[in-house]
Amino acid sequence: MTYKNFVLVAYAPIVEAGQAAEAIIDDTPVNFVELMAMDGSITEVSRAHDAIASKHGQRVIVLHIGSVGRLLDVMGAAT
Repeated sequence: MTYKNFVLVAYAPIVEAGQAAEAIIDDTPVNFVELMAMDGSITEVSRAHDAIASKHGQRVIVLHIGSVGRLLDVMGAAT
């Protein structure tokens, strides 16, 4: 299996009390609105970021596959 180099994640704050959060960003529980995996240059990733952000009117996180790997390594080590 091959992976794309970047994942872009549009997210929005949780509005319903008791709803499970997919992440907590800046002390705010959030859920993911759209996820997009892609390869490309920083310029191409920036354009995709802007397009997703304007589409949803939300914030977007961009993670590199190396960062995702580090997160998974830490999560696996915690068990």
